[in-house]
Amino acid sequence: MKPEHSFLADRPLASHCAQLYRTQPAAADLLPHLAIAGVKIGDALVKHLAALTSEKLTAGTPQPPLDCAASELEQDIGPLAANWLLADGLNGAPFLVSLQAEAVLCIVDRAFGGKGVAPSSLPDAFPLSAQLMIERIEFLILQAMSDALGGTQSPVHALQHSSTIAKMAPFAPDERIAVLKLAIAEDGREPWRLTFAFPAMTLDKLLGHSGPNEVVRTHGRHL
Repeated sequence: MKPEHSFLADRPLASHCAQLYRTQPAAADLLPHLAIAGVKIGDALVKHLAALTSEKLTAGTPQPPLDCAASELEQDIGPLAANWLLADGLNGAPFLVSLQAEAVLCIVDRAFGGKGVAPSSLPDAFPLSAQLMIERIEFLILQAMSDALGGTQSPVHALQHSSTIAKMAPFAPDERIAVLKLAIAEDGREPWRLTFAFPAMTLDKLLGHSGPNEVVRTHGRHL
């Protein structure tokens, strides 16, 4: 005959407090923080992009950030632009920076002794001179974003670049992203318009919050 036993655990199983875990915030929830960071990004861009011109640069007041689906980004940026997929050195969190084609062509025109005016109609693709200039602009933007977000200990680096955002496909079409638009102005000239797109997870990490399901560090004994 088999003895009957009632097996009980020596102690209750550990139950983790729900407050110890952070859930991933939505992109829309982080927009106020991005608006504040936008001022710092604009100041850093003015500092580093000044190498492209003898004119004084100023950062315009950032537009209020918005939350949209990644599929809307392609229509907003257009078929031709200087697009970079970047990542911060600490978390490797990706984000997009895009500079309008008109600004690139104005910078190229000035570099060749022109008045810094873009053609009345955009080409289907950037000429070689513009592609070389984009490489220089990339270097300056990496410096600026490292100053604004990564710092010297975790510099921002480039993952890929393309003149056509559709070829990059940086984010899933239905992914919600936070979009920041900045204008770098020159005296008496059309401003250079830049677009920044941050997935919620990236923005959460860049702003110093915990990542998804990351245990928040607590002081005292371990639970």
